[in-house]
Amino acid sequence: METLSLSSNRLEGTIPESISNLIALKALKLNANLLIGNIPESFSRLRALRHVNLSQNRISGGLSHFYGCIQLETLQLQSNELSGHLTSHVSQLQHLSVLYLQNNHLSGTLPIEIGQLTHLQRLNLSHNNFKGILPEEIGRLTRLESLLLTNNALIGPIPLSIAHLSLLRDFHVFRPYPSQGFIPSRAHDRHTFQRVYLFGPSQGLDNIHWDHQQLYGQERSSQDDDVVSVFTGQL
Repeated sequence: METLSLSSNRLEGTIPESISNLIALKALKLNANLLIGNIPESFSRLRALRHVNLSQNRISGGLSHFYGCIQLETLQLQSNELSGHLTSHVSQLQHLSVLYLQNNHLSGTLPIEIGQLTHLQRLNLSHNNFKGILPEEIGRLTRLESLLLTNNALIGPIPLSIAHLSLLRDFHVFRPYPSQGFIPSRAHDRHTFQRVYLFGPSQGLDNIHWDHQQLYGQERSSQDDDVVSVFTGQL
C-alpha cells in the first residue's frame, strides 16, 4: 500500500504501532478525525513517506518520530496538541517543501538548522509558544513563499538575511517586531507581497499589498480577491 487516506471519518483512539508495517507507504492522510495520544515510536521506520497530514486531531507528544522519515515533502500537523521543541534534527528532512505546525503547544527557540531546509516553500509556526529571535539562517530558505509566525513569544529584530527571500509573498509576525536596520529594496519577481499582516516590516520594500479579505493565517488561493496596493515606497 502506498496511500492511506481516512480523513474526516470520526476515527477515535491512537495511531497503532503496527502502522510501521506499511513500509511502502508514501502518503498518510488521517486529518479531521478524533485521534489522540502520541505519535508511535515506530513511525520513524516509514522511510518511504512523502506526504503526511494528521491535522485537526488531538494528537499529543513531540516531533522526534518524524525526523526519521527523511523523504518527507509535506508535513501537516496543525491543530493538534503537540508539545516539545523543534530540534536541530529537523535538518534531516531535506526534502520538505511544506511544514505546517500551527495551533499546537510547541515551545523553545527556533533552531539554526531550520536554514538547512532549502526546499521549504511554506512554513507556518503560528499560534505556538516559540520564543527568542528569528535565526539569521532563515535567509537561506530562498524558495520560501509563506512565513507565518504570529502568536508566539518571538522577539525582534527581524534579521537582515530576510532580504534574501525574494519569493516571499505571505509574511505574518506580530506587532511590535522591529527590523534589524535598513535593508535595500529586494528584487521580487513581481515586486509585491500578496499579504503582509498587521504591519509592514521595515525592510525597504518597494511595495506592500494585501487582499480585500485579509485571510488570517492562510496562504493565498485561486479564490482570493486580487491584491490591492496599500502604499508604495520604502518603509
